[in-house]
Amino acid sequence: ETIHLLTNWREKYSDFFSSKFIVSENRTKQWLEKNYICKNDQILFLLIVNDKKIGHIGIINYDKNKNCSEIDNVLRGDRKNFPGIMKIVLMKILEIGFDELLLDKFILKVFHDNKKAISLYKTCGFTLIDRIPLEKILIPDGWYWSPTAKNNDFNEKYHDIMQITKEQFKNTRKIDTCNG
Repeated sequence: ETIHLLTNWREKYSDFFSSKFIVSENRTKQWLEKNYICKNDQILFLLIVNDKKIGHIGIINYDKNKNCSEIDNVLRGDRKNFPGIMKIVLMKILEIGFDELLLDKFILKVFHDNKKAISLYKTCGFTLIDRIPLEKILIPDGWYWSPTAKNNDFNEKYHDIMQITKEQFKNTRKIDTCNG
């Protein structure tokens, strides 16, 4: 059931992913096994509210030298119900990361034109630190976006790199608490 749901979300929201290909339940299962089940340094949280699966969010790429991890695979599959839930979830992930795992910062990558996601991240305290130009690489059954050194007027896409430090999070949490 979960594989079927994740597959449907992947297909429905394919424009928000860094690659596009023929989506199948078998590929979704392989992706989960390769990137999460068989790795001990990546976590994918399935978001369940009132027994309804509504999305997922991940933590990947722990960097010991920077004491930093990356937020990844943020997807709200059910967009009709539970307004504001992604902010609540992201703030909880950040709280656990900073207060329990004692991380110093989180980073994330988001397409520069994904205004809704960028707004969410800014509301949670993330700030823009870099913009990486991307080029489309064709593969037999689709394409993927890859970082490129070519930065010109012809770049279709960019990744905005955003970060939040422990201090920024504390300040954001104070503001949130004051606003109710």
